[in-house]
Amino acid sequence: MKMNLNLSAEERHRMGNANIDALANFLEDLMDNPDKISSIPDGEIVILTTDDEWVNEQMELLKAQLKRSQSLCGTGRAAKQIPAGSLPTRPY
Repeated sequence: MKMNLNLSAEERHRMGNANIDALANFLEDLMDNPDKISSIPDGEIVILTTDDEWVNEQMELLKAQLKRSQSLCGTGRAAKQIPAGSLPTRPY
């Protein structure tokens, strides 16, 4: 399944950086609170909310593409969105 937003290299870089930061915060939170991992069902697709509203909007577009493709192929998987405020921020 190919998902495409037709982004420029700069926009892809911006999305990548925001998502890497959100992922690092999410993994750090899971290491500090390992019981939280059980709240994510097996096979769930997790979409992290970032601190960048534009990136979050792009992720919503990708989520919509994912839902359309899942309904077409019948996977029935859900995408769980984790708000940025529920994750600790990493100091840099």
